[in-house]
Amino acid sequence: MDKHDIMSGLRVLVFGMARSGIAAVSLLRMRGAYVIASNSDPKNVNEDDNFFDKLYSRHKIFRIGASRAINSVGKSRGKISELLIASY
Repeated sequence: MDKHDIMSGLRVLVFGMARSGIAAVSLLRMRGAYVIASNSDPKNVNEDDNFFDKLYSRHKIFRIGASRAINSVGKSRGKISELLIASY
């Protein structure tokens, strides 16, 4: 990490952990930023999905309740689990 890098020491929030979100987190961490990433918990759909748990096993992972007022399926609106993954 270069202490003169413009990203060094910044606190950054990344929304969405598809390929671009995962790449952004990786780049920001390499450049010294403190990162929190947010994504819908895949365990909402498949209880056995451990993708993010494995990928970010060295980070702090929090599961919080989040309300969703918009969903293409009306019955699916309401509380879901949201992931917050912190690199610090």
